This record gives sequence, C-alpha cells and structure tokens, in this order.
Amino acid sequence: AQPTRTDLSQFLVAAVPTQTQVSSGHFLVGQIVEYYSATQGTWINANILTINANGTYNLDCKPDVPKEKIRRPIAQVPSAPTSFAAGDVLEYYSASQGKWIAAKVLKVKGNGVYDLDCKPDVTADKVRAMLAPGDAVDYF
Repeated sequence: AQPTRTDLSQFLVAAVPTQTQVSSGHFLVGQIVEYYSATQGTWINANILTINANGTYNLDCKPDVPKEKIRRPIAQVPSAPTSFAAGDVLEYYSASQGKWIAAKVLKVKGNGVYDLDCKPDVTADKVRAMLAPGDAVDYF
C-alpha cells in the first residue's frame, strides 16, 4: 500500500532534527565540551553527538550524560603555575561536592601529589590555580 499523506508527514517529522535535538540549554550538537568522568576521576574532552529528549547528552565517549557532568572547556590561564608550593592557595575539584573549591597546599609530596587542607594525596589533575580578578573565564 502507498503511504498516506499522514504517514509521510510523520516520517518527515522524525527525519528532521527538532530544536531539542540540535540545541538544549547551553550545549549544541558538535560542540566540544569537558565531561567529568567518575571512572577516571577527572574532566576529559568530549564531543556532543546528540541531545536526547530527556535532556541528557550522547557524547563520543559516553551516552546519556546529564548536563551537570558537562561544562565548556576551561581556558588555560597563561600565568598559572604548573606546580604549587606549600602555602599556595589553589582550587581543588571536589567530586563529593561536584565543584571546584578553595584549598591550601599543606605539603608537596612530589610527582604532582599534594596534601591539601581539605584532603591528602591529591593528584595534580584535580588542582588548578585560583583565578585572579580580571582573568578571562567562560560563563554558561
């Protein structure tokens, strides 16, 4: 049987991306983002492949990721030190709080491992320099 006009229109609607599929909130299909991987314990680069009707994202590294685990890539601050010394104030990514928090280096243990005032044995990938007034940041 030939498809009716209604059948054909349903097919066309399904084939054409909706606004939800193209854009959801602040992220777009094809956009490069950072995804917080609990398995790796750090932010990793990812590409948004699709946006699901329930508001989650399919990334090139993981499907069905909630928007709370995605952020725009953070611009590197050119003057940021690559290592820290005892007494330095920095930001530490707290997985339990799900955000960057202020912390102070109590001890440098070597190999990029620090004892902070909020947690011991923190690896370098979970700390960053604090932003100074006037530093460029991305908002989303």
